[in-house]
Amino acid sequence: MKCPHCGMEVEPGEKKCPYCYGILECGDPDHCDDELAEHASRGKNKLRAVILVAAILLAAVCAAYLLFRMMAPSETSPDATVATYDGATLSNRDLNYYYWNDYYYFANYGVFDPDTPLEDQQYDSNTTWHDFMVESAIDSWRSMVDVTRAAKEASFELPEEYQEALATLEDDLTDSAEYNDFTDIDDYLKWCYGEAADLETFRPFVEQTYLSTAYSNAKYDELFDRFAYETDPIPTVAVRHILFGSDEYDDPEQSARDALDEFQAGGGTEDVFAELAGEYSTDPGSSSNGGLYDDVYEGQMVPAFDEWCFDPARQPGDTGLVETDYGWHVMYYVGEGEPTTDWITEDADDQYSMWLEELKNGEPKVTYSAIQIYDLVETELSEAE
Repeated sequence: MKCPHCGMEVEPGEKKCPYCYGILECGDPDHCDDELAEHASRGKNKLRAVILVAAILLAAVCAAYLLFRMMAPSETSPDATVATYDGATLSNRDLNYYYWNDYYYFANYGVFDPDTPLEDQQYDSNTTWHDFMVESAIDSWRSMVDVTRAAKEASFELPEEYQEALATLEDDLTDSAEYNDFTDIDDYLKWCYGEAADLETFRPFVEQTYLSTAYSNAKYDELFDRFAYETDPIPTVAVRHILFGSDEYDDPEQSARDALDEFQAGGGTEDVFAELAGEYSTDPGSSSNGGLYDDVYEGQMVPAFDEWCFDPARQPGDTGLVETDYGWHVMYYVGEGEPTTDWITEDADDQYSMWLEELKNGEPKVTYSAIQIYDLVETELSEAE
């Protein structure tokens, strides 16, 4: 199958793309929106997670999100420089590649309404989604400049799978164009990126995208392998809990004690506990699956919760009450889990972020007055008019 984020071929059953690290399968169906939105928010700062590479646009993504789009006339030259950084320049045309690339990435997670102009949607209290997307595009460009420079300095060779993707780029775009009823690739790219887009300028964007993506992925894998080599897997436990949140319950301690009594009166089984968790727990991360947390490693949870879980005397079926800053927890110890290296990912993430920071050479100088983002978002009503 193909990754919906980067278009690379991925083995069936993979939960994350090994090329762009995009989420392919949500672990908790009842909280997929939260999981994907969190992943999207991390993407802005991690280059390996923000790449929507070339050919996938196109059949599925553009068709889904450009249903009600039309092009607006240009007011600024597409070749006008809108930003400079470390000897590189960003034109309006290329800014639109980054802007709409990021747009399709975030739209894939449903974090905004694709049928409403981004200027009319708030990212937070002080920022519209359009403003955020402009900054995200500029930051994506800066990151690619940094990583591409590092890749060239390291004499990094583009992996074969990326070379093959570049070799078939025009054919893939032709297929995507035909799928969307376009006979010309340039017309299709204009539909996706604005009136200044064409294959001649899109190809260098894709080449830089592939090089920076491949090198940043290789760097991350190097960091991960380093931590994995130095450390053995660590033990984990499985535990269920029912959280009586301080904000949701007037007397969370008494509510927790009452629930523990109800659990014991109902038979004291794990199934009974899971049912009560679904009924009472205010923890959005576990209430839908019976309060279960699998593969918890020591130090992962808040101290009081953690100490209860890893008490050396703990036995399967043990219950108890724990107070944390979140409220009162009714605890149920399921048993030992599978040894894990999940914490290695956290350390590798931290080192990767530090590496990206070390590559930075100041900040881009941006001429905001020169920026022209082609207006591709219109409602069906506006287009009909």
